[in-house]
Amino acid sequence: MINFFFVENTHKIEEYYQSVDLFVLSSKREGLPNALLEAMACGLPVIVSKLKGIVDWLVEDGINGILAEPGIRDNLGKAILQVLKDYNQAESLGFEARETTIDRFSINKVAEDYFQLYGKLVT
Repeated sequence: MINFFFVENTHKIEEYYQSVDLFVLSSKREGLPNALLEAMACGLPVIVSKLKGIVDWLVEDGINGILAEPGIRDNLGKAILQVLKDYNQAESLGFEARETTIDRFSINKVAEDYFQLYGKLVT
């Protein structure tokens, strides 16, 4: 049995991410959604629509997430079942998702990127 919970507002979102098995972002249009970054940072396997801005540099299919064609429910459903049925794959995807967010979005990485940017602007 699959349960769904909708939470509108919370200051402890990480507790919700850590209590679920996977994260699904089935949008037809997105930029860089914070919810996706939060889920990846919590080590969740993610299933996301194959969208520019997500696939071109954040989620690599089968490495740190699963990509599904937007608007095709069968693909999304198959991807969800695949992750739920294969614990080892889910664990690997979640681990790689977390590593991706640490490598690209940790406070140290972002601070270094800003430092370099400001250095270029000053010179």
